[in-house]
Amino acid sequence: MNNCRVCNEKLGKEELKLASPSVTSISENLNLETYIYLCRNCAHCQSPDLPDVTEYYDNNYKISLKTDDFDQLYETKGDTSIFRTEHQATLISELKFKKHSRVLDFGGGKATTLKKLLKKRNDINPFVFEVSRDYKESWDKWIPENNQATYTIPEKWHNTFDLLICNFVLEHVMRPTDILNLMYKLICPGGLLFFTVPNPLDNSGDLLVVDHLNKFTVSSIKQALINSDFNLEEVSDKKFRGAFTVVASKNNNKKQISLDCKKYEISSLERKISKWDSRFEEIKKIDKKNLNIAIYGAGFYGTLFYNFLKHKPNFFLDKSIHLNNKTHLGIPVLSPEKCPQNIDILLIGLNPEKAKSIFQLSNKWIPKNCKVIFVD
Repeated sequence: MNNCRVCNEKLGKEELKLASPSVTSISENLNLETYIYLCRNCAHCQSPDLPDVTEYYDNNYKISLKTDDFDQLYETKGDTSIFRTEHQATLISELKFKKHSRVLDFGGGKATTLKKLLKKRNDINPFVFEVSRDYKESWDKWIPENNQATYTIPEKWHNTFDLLICNFVLEHVMRPTDILNLMYKLICPGGLLFFTVPNPLDNSGDLLVVDHLNKFTVSSIKQALINSDFNLEEVSDKKFRGAFTVVASKNNNKKQISLDCKKYEISSLERKISKWDSRFEEIKKIDKKNLNIAIYGAGFYGTLFYNFLKHKPNFFLDKSIHLNNKTHLGIPVLSPEKCPQNIDILLIGLNPEKAKSIFQLSNKWIPKNCKVIFVD
Protein backbone atom coordinates (compact mmCIF):
# COMPACT_ATOMS: atom_id res chain seq x y z
CA MET A 1 0.00 0.00 0.00
CA ASN A 2 2.01 2.94 -1.31
CA ASN A 3 -0.40 5.75 -2.21
CA CYS A 4 -3.65 7.31 -1.05
CA ARG A 5 -6.64 6.21 -3.12
CA VAL A 6 -8.08 9.74 -3.07
CA CYS A 7 -5.22 12.22 -3.48
CA ASN A 8 -2.42 9.81 -4.55
CA GLU A 9 -0.08 11.12 -1.83
CA LYS A 10 2.56 8.64 -0.68
CA LEU A 11 1.59 6.79 2.50
CA GLY A 12 3.79 5.93 5.45
CA LYS A 13 3.81 2.86 7.71
CA GLU A 14 0.51 1.38 8.80
CA GLU A 15 -1.15 2.93 11.87
CA LEU A 16 -2.49 -0.41 13.11
CA LYS A 17 -2.04 -4.07 12.31
CA LEU A 18 -4.21 -6.88 13.70
CA ALA A 19 -3.81 -10.61 13.31
CA SER A 20 -6.51 -12.62 11.51
CA PRO A 21 -9.40 -13.11 11.50
CA SER A 22 -10.69 -9.81 10.21
CA VAL A 23 -14.36 -8.79 10.23
CA THR A 24 -16.40 -7.69 7.20
CA SER A 25 -19.25 -5.21 6.97
CA ILE A 26 -21.72 -8.11 6.95
CA SER A 27 -20.20 -9.45 10.20
CA GLU A 28 -18.36 -12.37 8.66
CA ASN A 29 -14.82 -13.41 9.58
CA LEU A 30 -12.14 -13.59 6.88
CA ASN A 31 -8.76 -15.21 7.29
CA LEU A 32 -6.90 -11.94 6.70
CA GLU A 33 -4.85 -9.52 8.75
CA THR A 34 -6.26 -6.02 9.25
CA TYR A 35 -4.20 -2.95 8.35
CA ILE A 36 -5.04 0.75 8.66
CA TYR A 37 -3.16 3.48 6.76
CA LEU A 38 -3.70 7.23 7.18
CA CYS A 39 -3.06 9.89 4.55
CA ARG A 40 -1.86 13.10 6.17
CA ASN A 41 -2.50 15.10 3.02
CA CYS A 42 -6.29 14.64 2.69
CA ALA A 43 -7.17 12.82 5.97
CA HIS A 44 -8.24 9.65 4.16
CA CYS A 45 -7.87 6.27 5.87
CA GLN A 46 -7.64 3.07 3.91
CA SER A 47 -6.96 -0.66 4.05
CA PRO A 48 -5.35 -2.98 1.48
CA ASP A 49 -7.35 -4.47 -1.37
CA LEU A 50 -9.07 -7.76 -0.66
CA PRO A 51 -7.63 -10.78 -2.46
CA ASP A 52 -9.78 -11.49 -5.54
CA VAL A 53 -11.96 -8.47 -4.76
CA THR A 54 -14.00 -8.81 -7.96
CA GLU A 55 -14.83 -12.43 -7.16
CA TYR A 56 -15.72 -11.46 -3.59
CA TYR A 57 -18.39 -8.94 -4.58
CA ASP A 58 -19.67 -11.03 -7.49
CA ASN A 59 -20.16 -14.30 -5.63
CA ASN A 60 -19.48 -13.96 -1.89
CA TYR A 61 -20.89 -10.62 -0.71
CA LYS A 62 -24.55 -11.54 -0.17
CA ILE A 63 -25.94 -8.37 1.34
CA SER A 64 -29.67 -8.69 2.20
CA LEU A 65 -30.11 -12.00 0.37
CA LYS A 66 -30.83 -14.07 3.50
CA THR A 67 -34.59 -13.59 3.10
CA ASP A 68 -36.85 -11.56 0.81
CA ASP A 69 -37.42 -8.96 3.52
CA PHE A 70 -33.97 -8.95 5.12
CA ASP A 71 -32.72 -5.50 6.11
CA GLN A 72 -30.25 -4.02 8.56
CA LEU A 73 -31.63 -2.47 11.73
CA TYR A 74 -30.91 1.26 11.89
CA GLU A 75 -32.48 2.13 15.24
CA THR A 76 -35.33 1.32 17.57
CA LYS A 77 -37.80 3.84 18.96
CA GLY A 78 -39.75 2.20 21.74
CA ASP A 79 -41.24 -0.93 20.19
CA THR A 80 -40.73 0.34 16.63
CA SER A 81 -37.81 -0.91 14.51
CA ILE A 82 -36.52 1.41 11.79
CA PHE A 83 -34.45 -0.29 9.09
CA ARG A 84 -31.61 1.18 7.11
CA THR A 85 -33.15 1.22 3.63
CA GLU A 86 -36.31 2.97 4.86
CA HIS A 87 -34.22 5.71 6.47
CA GLN A 88 -32.17 6.09 3.29
CA ALA A 89 -35.30 6.33 1.15
CA THR A 90 -36.71 9.01 3.44
CA LEU A 91 -33.56 11.13 3.15
CA ILE A 92 -33.53 10.81 -0.64
CA SER A 93 -37.23 11.66 -0.95
CA GLU A 94 -36.49 15.00 0.75
CA LEU A 95 -34.17 16.06 -2.10
CA LYS A 96 -35.45 18.41 -4.79
CA PHE A 97 -35.61 16.45 -8.03
CA LYS A 98 -38.17 16.81 -10.77
CA LYS A 99 -41.16 14.62 -11.49
CA HIS A 100 -40.62 11.59 -13.70
CA SER A 101 -36.89 11.65 -12.94
CA ARG A 102 -34.69 8.83 -14.14
CA VAL A 103 -33.14 7.49 -10.93
CA LEU A 104 -30.22 5.04 -10.88
CA ASP A 105 -29.40 2.97 -7.81
CA PHE A 106 -25.66 2.38 -8.24
CA GLY A 107 -24.44 -0.72 -6.38
CA GLY A 108 -27.64 -1.05 -4.39
CA GLY A 109 -27.85 -4.84 -4.07
CA LYS A 110 -31.54 -5.73 -4.21
CA ALA A 111 -32.19 -1.99 -4.65
CA THR A 112 -34.48 -2.01 -1.62
CA THR A 113 -33.83 1.68 -1.00
CA LEU A 114 -34.92 2.49 -4.55
CA LYS A 115 -38.01 0.30 -4.13
CA LYS A 116 -38.99 2.18 -0.98
CA LEU A 117 -38.26 5.50 -2.68
CA LEU A 118 -40.62 4.47 -5.48
CA LYS A 119 -43.39 4.06 -2.90
CA LYS A 120 -42.79 7.64 -1.79
CA ARG A 121 -42.35 8.96 -5.34
CA ASN A 122 -44.27 6.69 -7.70
CA ASP A 123 -43.54 9.02 -10.64
CA ILE A 124 -39.84 8.14 -10.90
CA ASN A 125 -38.34 5.82 -13.51
CA PRO A 126 -36.12 3.33 -11.60
CA PHE A 127 -32.81 1.89 -12.88
CA VAL A 128 -30.28 -0.35 -11.14
CA PHE A 129 -26.63 -1.36 -11.56
CA GLU A 130 -24.59 -3.99 -9.69
CA VAL A 131 -21.34 -5.91 -10.08
CA SER A 132 -23.17 -9.19 -9.52
CA ARG A 133 -26.16 -10.99 -11.02
CA ASP A 134 -27.23 -12.39 -7.64
CA TYR A 135 -29.92 -9.74 -7.23
CA LYS A 136 -31.54 -10.05 -10.66
CA GLU A 137 -34.32 -12.36 -9.52
CA SER A 138 -35.38 -9.72 -7.02
CA TRP A 139 -35.14 -6.87 -9.57
CA ASP A 140 -37.22 -8.72 -12.15
CA LYS A 141 -40.27 -8.45 -9.90
CA TRP A 142 -40.46 -4.67 -10.27
CA ILE A 143 -37.70 -3.18 -12.48
CA PRO A 144 -37.99 -3.44 -16.29
CA GLU A 145 -35.29 -5.56 -17.91
CA ASN A 146 -34.01 -2.61 -19.97
CA ASN A 147 -33.50 -0.65 -16.75
CA GLN A 148 -31.08 -3.22 -15.31
CA ALA A 149 -27.33 -3.50 -15.77
CA THR A 150 -24.74 -5.87 -14.30
CA TYR A 151 -20.94 -5.67 -14.47
CA THR A 152 -20.88 -2.91 -17.11
CA ILE A 153 -23.10 0.10 -17.77
CA PRO A 154 -24.56 0.72 -21.26
CA GLU A 155 -23.05 3.76 -22.91
CA LYS A 156 -26.55 4.92 -23.82
CA TRP A 157 -27.12 5.57 -20.10
CA HIS A 158 -24.49 8.34 -20.09
CA ASN A 159 -25.79 11.85 -19.36
CA THR A 160 -29.34 10.57 -18.75
CA PHE A 161 -29.95 10.37 -15.00
CA ASP A 162 -31.57 13.13 -13.00
CA LEU A 163 -30.59 11.46 -9.74
CA LEU A 164 -27.99 8.84 -8.94
CA ILE A 165 -28.07 7.23 -5.49
CA CYS A 166 -25.18 5.25 -4.08
CA ASN A 167 -25.55 4.00 -0.53
CA PHE A 168 -22.54 2.52 1.27
CA VAL A 169 -20.63 1.58 -1.89
CA LEU A 170 -17.64 3.92 -2.21
CA GLU A 171 -16.01 2.56 0.94
CA HIS A 172 -15.74 -0.83 -0.81
CA VAL A 173 -14.08 0.17 -4.08
CA MET A 174 -10.40 0.12 -4.98
CA ARG A 175 -10.51 3.33 -7.04
CA PRO A 176 -13.16 5.68 -5.63
CA THR A 177 -12.22 8.61 -7.91
CA ASP A 178 -12.71 6.41 -10.97
CA ILE A 179 -16.18 5.45 -9.73
CA LEU A 180 -17.08 9.09 -9.11
CA ASN A 181 -15.84 9.94 -12.61
CA LEU A 182 -18.18 7.27 -14.00
CA MET A 183 -21.08 8.63 -11.96
CA TYR A 184 -20.38 12.10 -13.34
CA LYS A 185 -20.69 10.73 -16.88
CA LEU A 186 -24.02 9.06 -16.06
CA ILE A 187 -25.72 12.10 -14.54
CA CYS A 188 -27.30 14.65 -16.87
CA PRO A 189 -26.39 18.35 -16.61
CA GLY A 190 -28.05 19.79 -13.50
CA GLY A 191 -28.57 16.32 -12.04
CA LEU A 192 -27.82 15.22 -8.48
CA LEU A 193 -25.66 12.61 -6.81
CA PHE A 194 -26.66 11.36 -3.36
CA PHE A 195 -24.32 9.01 -1.55
CA THR A 196 -23.63 7.71 1.93
CA VAL A 197 -20.36 6.43 3.38
CA PRO A 198 -19.49 5.41 6.95
CA ASN A 199 -18.14 8.08 9.28
CA PRO A 200 -15.10 6.66 11.14
CA LEU A 201 -14.95 9.76 13.35
CA ASP A 202 -18.38 8.90 14.76
CA ASN A 203 -18.15 5.13 14.50
CA SER A 204 -14.48 4.29 14.86
CA GLY A 205 -15.05 0.56 14.48
CA ASP A 206 -15.46 1.24 10.78
CA LEU A 207 -11.70 1.71 10.67
CA LEU A 208 -11.42 -2.03 11.31
CA VAL A 209 -13.93 -3.24 8.70
CA VAL A 210 -11.72 -5.20 6.33
CA ASP A 211 -13.88 -4.82 3.21
CA HIS A 212 -14.20 -1.07 3.76
CA LEU A 213 -11.08 -0.26 1.80
CA ASN A 214 -11.79 3.46 2.17
CA LYS A 215 -12.57 5.22 5.44
CA PHE A 216 -13.71 8.70 4.39
CA THR A 217 -13.56 11.98 6.27
CA VAL A 218 -15.14 15.29 5.24
CA SER A 219 -11.77 16.33 3.82
CA SER A 220 -11.27 13.21 1.72
CA ILE A 221 -14.89 13.34 0.51
CA LYS A 222 -14.32 16.92 -0.64
CA GLN A 223 -11.03 15.98 -2.30
CA ALA A 224 -12.66 13.09 -4.15
CA LEU A 225 -15.43 15.38 -5.42
CA ILE A 226 -12.86 17.96 -6.55
CA ASN A 227 -11.04 15.23 -8.46
CA SER A 228 -14.22 14.17 -10.28
CA ASP A 229 -15.48 17.71 -11.04
CA PHE A 230 -18.65 17.52 -8.91
CA ASN A 231 -20.03 20.49 -7.03
CA LEU A 232 -20.53 19.79 -3.33
CA GLU A 233 -24.01 20.84 -2.25
CA GLU A 234 -24.04 19.34 1.23
CA VAL A 235 -22.13 16.96 3.46
CA SER A 236 -23.69 16.08 6.81
CA ASP A 237 -22.82 13.87 9.77
CA LYS A 238 -26.22 14.50 11.40
CA LYS A 239 -28.75 12.83 9.11
CA PHE A 240 -27.54 9.22 9.33
CA ARG A 241 -26.02 7.97 12.55
CA GLY A 242 -22.46 6.77 11.99
CA ALA A 243 -22.34 7.97 8.39
CA PHE A 244 -21.85 10.95 6.13
CA THR A 245 -24.65 11.87 3.73
CA VAL A 246 -23.44 13.74 0.66
CA VAL A 247 -25.29 15.64 -2.03
CA ALA A 248 -23.34 16.79 -5.09
CA SER A 249 -24.42 18.26 -8.41
CA LYS A 250 -23.28 18.28 -12.01
CA ASN A 251 -23.47 21.89 -13.13
CA ASN A 252 -21.31 24.77 -14.28
CA ASN A 253 -21.72 26.85 -11.12
CA LYS A 254 -18.40 25.79 -9.60
CA LYS A 255 -17.90 26.43 -5.90
CA GLN A 256 -14.59 26.55 -4.08
CA ILE A 257 -14.18 23.62 -1.67
CA SER A 258 -12.04 24.06 1.45
CA LEU A 259 -10.18 21.28 3.28
CA ASP A 260 -9.73 23.39 6.41
CA CYS A 261 -10.84 20.60 8.78
CA LYS A 262 -8.22 18.04 7.80
CA LYS A 263 -5.76 18.76 10.66
CA TYR A 264 -8.48 18.11 13.23
CA GLU A 265 -9.60 14.97 11.40
CA ILE A 266 -6.07 13.57 11.21
CA SER A 267 -5.41 14.06 14.93
CA SER A 268 -8.82 12.62 15.80
CA LEU A 269 -8.21 9.54 13.67
CA GLU A 270 -4.81 9.01 15.28
CA ARG A 271 -6.41 9.02 18.75
CA LYS A 272 -9.22 6.68 17.74
CA ILE A 273 -6.88 4.16 16.13
CA SER A 274 -4.64 4.14 19.20
CA LYS A 275 -7.65 3.61 21.50
CA TRP A 276 -8.51 0.29 19.88
CA ASP A 277 -5.33 -1.34 21.17
CA SER A 278 -6.38 -0.76 24.79
CA ARG A 279 -9.93 -1.97 24.07
CA PHE A 280 -8.68 -5.26 22.71
CA GLU A 281 -6.52 -5.80 25.77
CA GLU A 282 -9.57 -5.14 27.97
CA ILE A 283 -11.58 -7.81 26.13
CA LYS A 284 -8.75 -10.36 26.36
CA LYS A 285 -8.83 -10.06 30.17
CA ILE A 286 -12.38 -11.41 30.38
CA ASP A 287 -11.82 -14.91 31.76
CA LYS A 288 -14.67 -17.40 31.67
CA LYS A 289 -13.60 -19.76 34.47
CA ASN A 290 -16.79 -21.82 34.12
CA LEU A 291 -18.92 -18.68 33.87
CA ASN A 292 -21.59 -18.21 31.21
CA ILE A 293 -21.05 -15.34 28.76
CA ALA A 294 -23.44 -13.62 26.35
CA ILE A 295 -22.62 -10.88 23.85
CA TYR A 296 -25.28 -8.22 23.30
CA GLY A 297 -25.18 -7.52 19.56
CA ALA A 298 -24.58 -10.01 16.74
CA GLY A 299 -23.39 -7.39 14.26
CA PHE A 300 -19.94 -6.03 13.53
CA TYR A 301 -18.94 -5.11 17.08
CA GLY A 302 -20.28 -8.33 18.58
CA THR A 303 -18.28 -10.29 16.00
CA LEU A 304 -15.15 -8.22 16.58
CA PHE A 305 -15.33 -8.63 20.36
CA TYR A 306 -16.00 -12.36 19.95
CA ASN A 307 -12.69 -12.71 18.09
CA PHE A 308 -10.74 -11.25 21.03
CA LEU A 309 -12.45 -13.22 23.81
CA LYS A 310 -10.26 -15.81 25.46
CA HIS A 311 -13.31 -17.99 26.11
CA LYS A 312 -16.20 -18.05 23.66
CA PRO A 313 -19.74 -16.97 24.62
CA ASN A 314 -22.78 -19.18 25.12
CA PHE A 315 -25.12 -16.82 23.24
CA PHE A 316 -25.44 -13.69 21.18
CA LEU A 317 -28.38 -11.43 22.02
CA ASP A 318 -29.82 -9.20 19.31
CA LYS A 319 -33.02 -7.22 18.75
CA SER A 320 -33.11 -7.82 15.00
CA ILE A 321 -35.98 -10.10 14.00
CA HIS A 322 -33.82 -11.25 11.06
CA LEU A 323 -31.18 -12.70 13.41
CA ASN A 324 -33.28 -14.14 16.24
CA ASN A 325 -33.40 -17.92 16.58
CA LYS A 326 -30.55 -18.33 14.10
CA THR A 327 -26.84 -18.90 14.71
CA HIS A 328 -23.88 -16.57 14.26
CA LEU A 329 -20.35 -18.01 14.16
CA GLY A 330 -21.98 -21.27 15.24
CA ILE A 331 -23.48 -19.71 18.38
CA PRO A 332 -27.24 -19.27 18.98
CA VAL A 333 -28.71 -15.78 18.61
CA LEU A 334 -31.58 -14.99 20.97
CA SER A 335 -33.77 -11.95 21.45
CA PRO A 336 -32.67 -10.11 24.61
CA GLU A 337 -35.96 -10.92 26.35
CA LYS A 338 -35.06 -14.62 26.09
CA CYS A 339 -31.69 -14.16 27.78
CA PRO A 340 -31.09 -17.19 30.06
CA GLN A 341 -31.04 -16.24 33.73
CA ASN A 342 -27.82 -18.18 34.32
CA ILE A 343 -25.71 -15.72 32.27
CA ASP A 344 -22.89 -14.42 34.47
CA ILE A 345 -21.24 -11.93 32.07
CA LEU A 346 -22.97 -9.75 29.49
CA LEU A 347 -20.48 -8.15 27.11
CA ILE A 348 -21.99 -5.18 25.27
CA GLY A 349 -21.04 -5.63 21.60
CA LEU A 350 -21.95 -2.11 20.46
CA ASN A 351 -19.98 0.94 19.36
CA PRO A 352 -17.96 1.71 22.54
CA GLU A 353 -18.42 5.44 22.05
CA LYS A 354 -22.23 5.11 21.99
CA ALA A 355 -22.92 1.92 23.93
CA LYS A 356 -23.78 3.49 27.30
CA SER A 357 -26.33 5.78 25.72
CA ILE A 358 -27.85 2.96 23.65
CA PHE A 359 -27.93 0.10 26.15
CA GLN A 360 -30.10 0.60 29.23
CA LEU A 361 -28.93 -1.03 32.45
CA SER A 362 -32.55 -0.84 33.60
CA ASN A 363 -33.60 -3.54 31.10
CA LYS A 364 -35.70 -5.99 33.10
CA TRP A 365 -34.46 -9.01 31.16
CA ILE A 366 -30.85 -8.66 32.43
CA PRO A 367 -30.15 -11.59 34.79
CA LYS A 368 -30.10 -10.53 38.43
CA ASN A 369 -26.48 -11.39 39.24
CA CYS A 370 -25.08 -10.74 35.77
CA LYS A 371 -22.02 -8.50 35.36
CA VAL A 372 -22.51 -6.09 32.45
CA ILE A 373 -19.26 -5.12 30.73
CA PHE A 374 -18.94 -2.08 28.48
CA VAL A 375 -15.80 -1.87 26.36
CA ASP A 376 -14.59 1.68 27.01
